[in-house]
Amino acid sequence: LAARGIAARYRIESIGADRQVLRDVVIGDPARPDLVVARLESALGWSWTGPTLRTVRLDGVRQLVLTTGTPNTEDRGARLMAETAAAVKARVALPIQAQCEPPEDPLWFQRMKEAGVDSLGMHLEVVEPEVRRRVLPGKAELSLERYFTAFEQAVAVFGRGQVSTYLLAGLGDSAAALIACSERLIAIGVYPFVVPFVPIAGTPLQHHPAPSTDFMVELYEAVGAQLRASDLRAETMAAGCAKCGACSALSLFS
Repeated sequence: LAARGIAARYRIESIGADRQVLRDVVIGDPARPDLVVARLESALGWSWTGPTLRTVRLDGVRQLVLTTGTPNTEDRGARLMAETAAAVKARVALPIQAQCEPPEDPLWFQRMKEAGVDSLGMHLEVVEPEVRRRVLPGKAELSLERYFTAFEQAVAVFGRGQVSTYLLAGLGDSAAALIACSERLIAIGVYPFVVPFVPIAGTPLQHHPAPSTDFMVELYEAVGAQLRASDLRAETMAAGCAKCGACSALSLFS
């Protein structure tokens, strides 16, 4: 982990040929960690090519986020989210956020809720029409108005502050467009999780620049003020990326 530049700490309880146990695992910035696990137990198998990871048991996990991309089905992944949440809740009482795109039938929101999904993420990512067509041609097939209709339907099921959406800053949207979209989202009870775009090596946007600090501070200050004036708080969300907050500094401004 250190060689990859990833901050982490843990205590070794035991190490064996077929079983390893770590305790107090913290990965990421200790002040805002990406993962916190009280106990991690891994079981290994062996083959001619060496050891293989067979199973991992995690104790002390605080929440679970389920995501699946966007399947080419009318439910847009909602069916898989519902089935998976039901299976998890049958074994452990863990807060769950599901992430999918707006399903054709809004009844899927109620089905996911009844299956054990506590909060929902439907991610706009970018908002201006030209930027949507260029960066997210698949998602752009669904209009922004279609998303907002789905947001309202989802909030009616999950409640204010239990529905969130990613807004990726730095992909071409102006600060004014992102701030205006955040204001509209907050008004209907959706938490706008503003996150800076980070280029990743080996992807089509690996050379796209990250947003400047000044640009992000402008966004954080404006959206943070909107959130402070509302009843939406990241910490009151049952589960999800916004509750974790490790990808964004928005909570420091709100």
